[in-house]
Amino acid sequence: MNEEISFDYSSLRGKIIEQFGTIKNFSEKWGHSYNTVSRKLNNKVSFSLQDIKETS
Repeated sequence: MNEEISFDYSSLRGKIIEQFGTIKNFSEKWGHSYNTVSRKLNNKVSFSLQDIKETS
């Protein structure tokens, strides 16, 4: 059985808003498109270990 794991990123989203004002500002600072970040926060695309390392 191959189950997809879904994460609740609401706390992360809140922290991003707190630190950067908007998801768009965060995505620009991180160097990724808003669409990419949105897809990651909405469980459409996974965060990679590299993503986590870059944003730490």
